[in-house]
Amino acid sequence: MECFESLDDAKKKISTDLSSKNPQYQSRQTIKRRTMDHSEKGIVTLQGITHNHFQDNGRASFSTYIWTDDATQTAYSANTMHLIDVNFIMHTRVVSCDEFSEGTSHTAAAIHHNFLNSVRLFITWKEENVTVQAADWQVVVKSDAAGNNRGAEGMSSQFELDLCYCHRISIVINYVLRKQTRQVDSVKQAPVYLFYNESPFVYDTIDASKELVTYMKQTKLNK
Repeated sequence: MECFESLDDAKKKISTDLSSKNPQYQSRQTIKRRTMDHSEKGIVTLQGITHNHFQDNGRASFSTYIWTDDATQTAYSANTMHLIDVNFIMHTRVVSCDEFSEGTSHTAAAIHHNFLNSVRLFITWKEENVTVQAADWQVVVKSDAAGNNRGAEGMSSQFELDLCYCHRISIVINYVLRKQTRQVDSVKQAPVYLFYNESPFVYDTIDASKELVTYMKQTKLNK
């Protein structure tokens, strides 16, 4: 890989290269076009796999996740599909990663609607110009146990909802092992471990480890 002396040097060399007959680098437009072509071909291939799988009465699991960008306050959603085909081959693909289609509304119904929009390409297909959708029992949705995921008008009203126990364990561990701040008589107290008396050795070890990491960073011994 060629090294550049500065940003201006990089711009100059890349510009000269792109204008040559046999450029070493690719323009942004070329990279974008090839990336989009590769993505579209991948979608078509995956559609074939999922449609055949559902037509053979197979089932697929979709892990769904929603988060908000702190800087822009924009919500996004992503869905990852898992299925094992008739040849016992596991297929794991991110089938969508887009801005949350329902805006700021994160109700159970809104999440359900957003999920259907995100995975529709893979759970529906055409048969003699008629749109067919995989049976509800063939689609399993895995998500955290938040109330808006378990709402009566949410995904559980149509699909089997499998709550993520790893997420539950993570919440418990974070709650137990992190210092919590309380208010006493409207006065904010210093952060403390709520369960320190249950296992002082564990919490003392955590504090000692944090002090060691801080020291390593401040003295730059970690580099």
